Amino acid sequence: APRVQVRAQSRHVLSGQVSPLPDASVQVSRLVRGQWHVVAHPVLDSTGRFRTPLRLLPVDYRITVAALFLTHAHWLRAYHAAIEFFDRRLRGAATAAARQ
Repeated sequence: APRVQVRAQSRHVLSGQVSPLPDASVQVSRLVRGQWHVVAHPVLDSTGRFRTPLRLLPVDYRITVAALFLTHAHWLRAYHAAIEFFDRRLRGAATAAARQ
């Protein structure tokens, strides 16, 4: 099974790597009101890395390689990457506000 690493580069960019490099497409899905919706089709480079524009929300995400769904842990990592990004942003905003 492919190994997927993902992280939120910003509020609007998701990046990651799939290894070993699959000969298959990748898609990112978001859980909305109990249903999965495809929100991105990242293109892998020759090393299996991707960077895709995506407005990240603090909800569940799932990374799919071809027709094979990755484990719960993979999409949970994407969710936590988005949450960590938002937590850092909120802490930074609170610190800046406290300084004023």
